[in-house]
Amino acid sequence: MIPRAFYQPVLICAAVFLSPLLFVRARRRARGASATAQLRILITPQLTRIGDLVCSTPVFRALKRAYPGAYLAVLATNKNAAVLQNNPHIDEVILYRRVGGVFKLPHLLRARRFDWSIDLTGNAFSAAFALLALIPRRVRPTYNGRPLLLRLADCFATDLFHYEHHTFLPKFYLRLLQPLGIHAEDARPEVFVSPAERAAVAAFLGTRGVASDALLVGMSITAGNKIKEWGDEHFAELAKLILSAHPHTLLLIGGPADASRIDALIALLPESVRGRVVSATGLPLHELPALMERLVLYVGVDTGPIYIAHALRIPLIDIVGPVDASEQPPQDERSVCILPPDVPPTSFVFKSRGNPALTRKALAATSVSNVFGAVEKLLSH
Repeated sequence: MIPRAFYQPVLICAAVFLSPLLFVRARRRARGASATAQLRILITPQLTRIGDLVCSTPVFRALKRAYPGAYLAVLATNKNAAVLQNNPHIDEVILYRRVGGVFKLPHLLRARRFDWSIDLTGNAFSAAFALLALIPRRVRPTYNGRPLLLRLADCFATDLFHYEHHTFLPKFYLRLLQPLGIHAEDARPEVFVSPAERAAVAAFLGTRGVASDALLVGMSITAGNKIKEWGDEHFAELAKLILSAHPHTLLLIGGPADASRIDALIALLPESVRGRVVSATGLPLHELPALMERLVLYVGVDTGPIYIAHALRIPLIDIVGPVDASEQPPQDERSVCILPPDVPPTSFVFKSRGNPALTRKALAATSVSNVFGAVEKLLSH
């Protein structure tokens, strides 16, 4: 039996070994120009990061605007598939774990007879399974500094697009559609909420004593990537300032594992304001957008909920920390990105991470007063 850690390398090696035959068979599957109205398209976004997945949603919209009759499938995992729920541009979400794992995935995709694979990840695994699935046109990104395995995987693609570091990722994703004759510029992300999810969130807040007309400020103190975390003591100080200056209710948003940290933060606040602080933990991911749309402001570090708030047009403050603000963080009039002064970024979309000492310095250099100033600016509007 092959150890699980070797599943993906084995699949990639199989694609390399069989590539001459696979290229021929995939080319034979190509359909003529008359089939464009019924195109079958597979999108492979990042399978682990929610923010990256939200940044992919302009691609779905652009494809369906150009080819309304096309069949659009998106590969996802149990971790992030809920973000795609209710999206009207998607015909099918293919759950990677539920389709039998690494070795059954190419067979499952081959049976669906996709015409195009649009790979947004740039990794070797997605390039290999697109070829093994005999998808005739295979689009993928490349970038400087990639390792040998990724340069080898580039040979599996029919169309390559070079990503320049420090450029805005959602617009780059749209460039990958150019081989389909699509030249879209609208990079606004989208997340959709159902009436049932709104009702569930209303009940969730009601059991916590939150009135339906309460003015809600949301805050998340944790991040999936720990290098982005600002520190609970900073958030506690910020919470004190917000609650002292404004009549709003503060929702501290997190998963079940964050409950103890949130309770500890609440304990740091003056008793006079604790009645306006709510621990909002335990909501399933598919209901998080319904909670976010109730907010008048969201504050957090550069992680998944920031991008959900942005997609819902909620005013937000992104404590960017070590992240390259030019690559992915929200860029519009409702969003304020707090950058550390005089500290270069060390966390990037594709490029390897920089100096860990600079990462820590970026977070330490982000002051509570700067973040609160942004809160005042957005709440005043």
